[in-house]
Amino acid sequence: MKARKKKETLLLDDFFRQQIAHLDENENHFTAANYRNARQSVRRFVGEESGCFPLKEVTGQWVSDYVVYMQDTDKLSASSADCYYRILRAVYNKAVKQSRVEEAEEYPFKYINIAVPPTLKRALSETEVCRLRDAKLTGEKARARDVFMFLFYARGMCFVDLFKLKKSDLYGGYINYSRSKTSMPLRVKIIPELRELIDRYEEEDSPYLFPFLHRNRYHKEKEVAEQSALKRVNRQLEEIGKALDFPFPLTTYVARHTWATLVESCGTATAIISQALGHSSERVTRIYMKGMPSHVIDETNEEMLNALIRYNSKKGKGKNKKCLIPCKNRTSHRSVKINP
Repeated sequence: MKARKKKETLLLDDFFRQQIAHLDENENHFTAANYRNARQSVRRFVGEESGCFPLKEVTGQWVSDYVVYMQDTDKLSASSADCYYRILRAVYNKAVKQSRVEEAEEYPFKYINIAVPPTLKRALSETEVCRLRDAKLTGEKARARDVFMFLFYARGMCFVDLFKLKKSDLYGGYINYSRSKTSMPLRVKIIPELRELIDRYEEEDSPYLFPFLHRNRYHKEKEVAEQSALKRVNRQLEEIGKALDFPFPLTTYVARHTWATLVESCGTATAIISQALGHSSERVTRIYMKGMPSHVIDETNEEMLNALIRYNSKKGKGKNKKCLIPCKNRTSHRSVKINP
C-alpha cells in the first residue's frame, strides 16, 4: 500500500528536476537547458500550486489547456510550444515507464498535436562554402570559421559533440563519438581536411580536440560551458556572414544544414543522410540502421566534397565536377562486417 501511495503523490515539478539533474550529470547540458525552460513554462501555467501539483493529474484536458496557454497567454512560437510539449510528454512517459505513476486509462497526449510551420532552409551553396573556406580571417574569426568547416567536413556534426571531443576519441583513422541528443554511436572518417584542422589546434597539455573552445578569455584558469562557447563562436560567425554578404545569419547549425543539403543535391538516399546526422528517431533511419555500412556514409561525404567543394580550390581547378554520390535508389546494403 505504501508503494502505491508513493506513485499517487509523485509531483510533476519534482520529477522534472530529477530529469534535469540526470541530464546534467551525463553532460547533456543543452537538453537540460531545454528541460529547464519547459519546467518554467509548466510552472507558470500551474501557478502557485506548481510545487505540489501531482503528475497523475496530467490528463488530456490538462495538456490541451496547457497548449492553449502556451500559444495564447505565453505567446510562444509554434516551434517553442511544440518543444515544451514534447519535453512534457517525455517526462510523463519516463514516469510511467519507471512505474512512478499509474498509467492513465487514456493517454493524455493521444489527440494533441501542435502544427509547426516548415523551418526556413538555411544552407550555403557550394560557392558560398568555398568563399567561407578561402576567406582571409585572423584571430577569433579564423577559429570560428574553422569550427564551422570542421562541423561541415565531419558530416554535419553538432557543435555540442565537437565541444566534447577529446584526443582519445580518435583511433583507427576515425572520430568515434556518441551523439549527445540521441546517444547514437557515430564514426566519422578523418579525411585530410579534418586532419589539417585537428593538427592546427592540437595542444599537448589539453585532452580536447579544440582547446580554445574551453578556454575562458578573462579567467584562463576557468573553463567555459558549451553554451558560452557556442554563443562566442556564433557571434563571430554572424559577423563573418555579414561581411561575406550571406543571405541569412551564419551559425554552427548552418554547417549541419549545408552538409545535408549539398549531399541531398547529389541525389543521396534520405536514409544515408539521416543516419549520418544521427537522426535515430526517424522511421526511415531505424530501417537502415540495421546494417548500413559505415563506409557508405564516408564515401558519400568524400564524393560530395570531390564534386562540389574540393574542385573549387586553387589546387583543384579543372577537376571533374560530376556528382558521384549514391543516388536515391542506392539504398540496398549487403551484409558487411564492420570493426567496432
